[in-house]
Amino acid sequence: MERSGHILTRREGREKCFWLRREEWRFLITWPAAGDSRAEFAIWVDWAARFRALEAIWQFLRNPGLNAAAPAVQAIELRACLDQWSPAYLREHIPTPPGINGAAMVESVLNDFCKLLQ
Repeated sequence: MERSGHILTRREGREKCFWLRREEWRFLITWPAAGDSRAEFAIWVDWAARFRALEAIWQFLRNPGLNAAAPAVQAIELRACLDQWSPAYLREHIPTPPGINGAAMVESVLNDFCKLLQ
């Protein structure tokens, strides 16, 4: 990629830094930024984190006996599932309101997760 001339690099000790010239990539601008009428570059999405979250929720939802369990038990199981995720990722994408528990907590998290998938 560096040899193409579109990716620039420089060495800083043992580290190699990469960057792009913004004006050379203007052809990628295709849609406006949120709340702005001017065109902006697409936003990078951490798909690996989203897929890990999807897998964790899938494992939670396919837990045998989950539907028959009391809402408090469902919430405990869901909190154990969420403990596997990055705290920063949860704060940004699935913010659980403080003091919420039981069925309300499960519903809130699953609703936020559905929004994340859209």
